[in-house]
Amino acid sequence: MANSENMKQGGDNQGRSRLSHEIRSLIHGLLGYIAVFGDEVRPQLTVEQEQMFDRIEFFAQKLSDYVTDLLGDKE
Repeated sequence: MANSENMKQGGDNQGRSRLSHEIRSLIHGLLGYIAVFGDEVRPQLTVEQEQMFDRIEFFAQKLSDYVTDLLGDKE
């Protein structure tokens, strides 16, 4: 029985590790596109558009921070 529990916990850890990797990959991709888009387009934005862009960037970073807190240390 103990061996079965260890195997289950090992599977849970692998699943969590994969989930963590997948979610972080998506968020980092999003942050990367935000950075590239910002570098290329920010000079052309109106004040209102720039404020909205800043909010998108802020919330994407907050999401990254929350996922790191939720899933543990950074990879």
